[in-house]
Amino acid sequence: SSSQTRQPSLFRHSHPAFEAMGDTRQGFPPHDVAGAQRFFETSVPKGAQPGENFVAVAPDGSQVNAIVPQGAAPGDIIRVPWVGQQSVLQPQPIVMGVPIEDHATLEEGRATREEEEAVQVGGAMYALGWCVCCLLGPCGPLLWFATWAMHRRRPREERKRLPRERAIANLSCCTGVTACSVHMVLFLALLIFMHRRAATCAQLYHTGACMQTPDENLLTGFTFATYCPEECTAKSKCYDARVFGGFGGLYVGGSPICGAALQRGVLQKGMGGLVEVEIYPGGAESIGVVANGIRSMSAFDFSQGFVVRQCSECDATSPISSAANGTDAGNATTAAPATSSASSLPRV
Repeated sequence: SSSQTRQPSLFRHSHPAFEAMGDTRQGFPPHDVAGAQRFFETSVPKGAQPGENFVAVAPDGSQVNAIVPQGAAPGDIIRVPWVGQQSVLQPQPIVMGVPIEDHATLEEGRATREEEEAVQVGGAMYALGWCVCCLLGPCGPLLWFATWAMHRRRPREERKRLPRERAIANLSCCTGVTACSVHMVLFLALLIFMHRRAATCAQLYHTGACMQTPDENLLTGFTFATYCPEECTAKSKCYDARVFGGFGGLYVGGSPICGAALQRGVLQKGMGGLVEVEIYPGGAESIGVVANGIRSMSAFDFSQGFVVRQCSECDATSPISSAANGTDAGNATTAAPATSSASSLPRV
């Protein structure tokens, strides 16, 4: 009766739907090979009507579309055809790690990474070349040429695949050539300047009166007068780096007296005259100064110093002392000592 609970029935052999499939054997086909038609059993889900589709789970865990046969009720066991992997809705596998790409893509990625590394190295060497060039001058282009050489050592085909590295290499090469050219021009200009200056100052250097220095045997406090011709004061730059000391008015023995007097302002440029020289003891240090167009050098541990001042008590008829080296009177040191005591060191 309808009030009785309906028991699930098996349709393995008796159901018309399976007879229409031509399979009345119990169980699965004897040859379970890939691609062959196979069957698995499942139950009709609750609420399913004949002719409706539902999803059944195959023995391997995959999902298969199934149709409720005519005459089947919920809970009945039916057989669902399953044709290998072709009719199975399998989930896509989850790829772990890096997916496998084709050879061309891998080569392109490798070339891109290699170019990125080369660009970073080349850019760093280019920037470092500027730093070295500013600090060490001609050593900077060596880094630029090294950047260019690193690119040129690659095979021709490989260089074509690295356009960014080639651009940095060419820029480095052009910068290196330009820097070398500028250094050569500056060096030649320096040589020309030194040659012209030597030619200009040659006459002054060969004039004994212009390069006269105090005799090193003079005693402290000894004062004498000497004369500096006009030609000795015409070119003040000729005394650069030949006068030592000058800070506080104290010059180191061995400095040209005329150059010291010109820097100190005792003599005017282009005008000769008599100057008074007073010998001072040596010291540990005398700092060089820049004044009146003359740059003097510093000196250390010197044994004799001197100061120059205007010869207020001298006139055109005053005799010139022979206490200065380089004068026509020789290097005699027999001049009489000054009657006045040594004055204090003048200040600037």
